[in-house]
Amino acid sequence: LGDATISGKVIDWSDETALESVQVEFSSGATIAEADTSNPNLTTTTDENGNFTIEDAPTGTFVCVIYFDGYITEIIEELSFEEGQNDLGQSIISEAFSYSGSIANSTDNPVLDAELKLMEDDTEIASTVVDSTGNFEFSSVPGGTFELIIRGSGYNDINQSVTIDDDITEQFFELLGDATISGRVLDSQTASGLANANVEFSPGATIAEADTSKPEITTITDADGYYSIEQAPSGVYV
Repeated sequence: LGDATISGKVIDWSDETALESVQVEFSSGATIAEADTSNPNLTTTTDENGNFTIEDAPTGTFVCVIYFDGYITEIIEELSFEEGQNDLGQSIISEAFSYSGSIANSTDNPVLDAELKLMEDDTEIASTVVDSTGNFEFSSVPGGTFELIIRGSGYNDINQSVTIDDDITEQFFELLGDATISGRVLDSQTASGLANANVEFSPGATIAEADTSKPEITTITDADGYYSIEQAPSGVYV
């Protein structure tokens, strides 16, 4: 038996209510990389008031891992326990939410290399990339207000504040560039403009490099064969 007593309370992030039956584990080590969390030294669960107490605990340095079904796992590193009372105070945990949507450019095509990050005080909370249809999903993020950063090659970054307090779906973002692309398509025989001609641009320097089955920029010529694309990305295209 040890000479330390460890206590604390676990509450919900959204309404600060006490959470019952939360699993609280302590593993020897200063950081999550050092600790063997698969074989914790101390385990307990919270009572109906969200409180927990472990008596006769050892002294030393520990990592605390807090588990609760449907919530983000909370990790607290570098906890130093001494003889006597060691009160951890309140640990706030959040439900795991999903945040999803899509990203397109000014021609309504998906930006296939777009990357997204959720940041809090310069700390990355989560990151993801769009799929082949321009959709994205953060599948398990905590509640809170974050800075959302969206980047795509050749486009202007999007930086905006987002508040997540429930599952959020069908969010749409438009990535815009600073280029304007224009031209005209002519009939090789008559030199007259061709209406309704499809004009497509795919990233890459050569036809061998470019995936022309998934063009990034598309448009159609007007009645006189002209086309113009505004707020297009910069870069090299076929």
